[in-house]
Amino acid sequence: MSELLRELLKIFTDSTGISQDVQAYANVGGAVLIGLGIVLCVFGFRSYRALFSGLCVVTIAYIYCTWLASMMSWREAVTAIAVMGTVVAFFAYRWYRVGGLGVCFALGACLGWLICPSIVVAIICGVIAAVGQWLFPVIVIILTTSAVGGCLLVDTLKLDGFMYLVAVVGVMAVAVVIQLIINRNQKLFTRTCPEVFNALLEKKRNR
Repeated sequence: MSELLRELLKIFTDSTGISQDVQAYANVGGAVLIGLGIVLCVFGFRSYRALFSGLCVVTIAYIYCTWLASMMSWREAVTAIAVMGTVVAFFAYRWYRVGGLGVCFALGACLGWLICPSIVVAIICGVIAAVGQWLFPVIVIILTTSAVGGCLLVDTLKLDGFMYLVAVVGVMAVAVVIQLIINRNQKLFTRTCPEVFNALLEKKRNR
């Protein structure tokens, strides 16, 4: 997972022309990834809207620097990115439903790429995660953030194969429990699962 994020960051920095500036802080990259892993494992649900806002800003910067760079000067591009990025980030933070779908799609795609480095597999896993989030918004956000955060933390142990999988599952399980406890009184989503599931649960309770 760490290598995948580094590759994505390299693509972004090369496209936006800030690779040299970012390389100056390469020595703290590992600490940043560990910090991101901890945030995702412990505060994944509470921070997913901020994560979605950041993804929107990065996407806007990438589009401006790759597709529209020839149409405007660097100063104009920076101004446009700052203005558009701020506006989009503001609304992205408020669109918690869309944010959940976007974050789960992105994290699901990353997990799919780890399973099989194929764009098709990544997209399929992303779609599955997004659909799951639509049906079970709270639990799927917690599961996907815990899974990616667990991968980032376990990457520091330099494990391979079966031991890597066991470690990721273990960290993920602990992270899920922590997040469920922290967010047991969340009020962002009034419906945590489809009504049909609530009806089935209610019937079982009444038996």
